Amino acid sequence: SGVPVIVELIRRSLYRDLIVFSTAAVFVFALLIGLVYRDVAVVVGTFATCSIAVGSTLLILETIGVPIGLLTANLVTIVFVLTLSHVVFLTANWTSAVAPEPGRGERRTAIMVALRDTWEGSFWSMATTLLGFASLLFTTARPLRQLGLAGCVGTLTALAVAYSVFPAFLGHWATTR
Repeated sequence: SGVPVIVELIRRSLYRDLIVFSTAAVFVFALLIGLVYRDVAVVVGTFATCSIAVGSTLLILETIGVPIGLLTANLVTIVFVLTLSHVVFLTANWTSAVAPEPGRGERRTAIMVALRDTWEGSFWSMATTLLGFASLLFTTARPLRQLGLAGCVGTLTALAVAYSVFPAFLGHWATTR
């Protein structure tokens, strides 16, 4: 026994909990998005966009040498939810902007309206979250600084991916009610 054994037991428990709760969160999210929007393309597009944001964040962190540690283990869930918030508001604004039976040009117009109407709120949401994570960069604890850096990267990635990937799903596959 000793500290290394206890740390390993905690790591295993956290890993198992992370898998269980992340899987449950994804299923609950898919169910809710499906019930609210009743469109498979929106559910698939949302999941794909959030997954791309998470994967991109992890890739960037690996590239710049930020390890996934005790505090950054929840980064996958954090980035998923940050991206999800942008996507939900984009979808809601698109739904209110699109006509019942849109043509190709009307879909593009509806997407542009949704992007315009959502951008300011998304930007300020990202900015405040970014500042919160950036404040961790000034702590003396290295795991908190790593979480701060990882959170900053994840926050920026979530916004960029939501606005570059998700509109394609709305423009090509999503249906209107």
